[in-house]
This record gives sequence, structure tokens and C-alpha cells, in this order.
Amino acid sequence: MAVAPGSMFGEAAAGMVRVSLAAPRDLLLDGLARRADEVADTPDDAWTRTAAVPVGT
Repeated sequence: MAVAPGSMFGEAAAGMVRVSLAAPRDLLLDGLARRADEVADTPDDAWTRTAAVPVGT
């Protein structure tokens, strides 16, 4: 699953994450579940609107 900062797609998308849907459904669901786990485990004070979060493997 590939993700990109929303800001790459314009100011209105800043603070968002764009997800590529060019993968089989099972891989997308697994990747999205892993991303959700990473977000849930990240302390609130670690987030900024401009920080890049590395994609885990």
C-alpha cells in the first residue's frame, strides 16, 4: 500500500494522507489496518501538520 502526504495534492489536502488503491483488496485492508494501528499508537504530541511519517513495512 502506498501513501503520500495530502499536501502534494494542494493546500486543501494538507494534513491528510492520500492512499493508493492500486493493489488487491486484501493487501489494501491489511495496509490500512497497519496504518491505523500506527496512528493509534502515536502520542498526540508527536503529530504536526507538516511532519512526514515514514511508511512502515
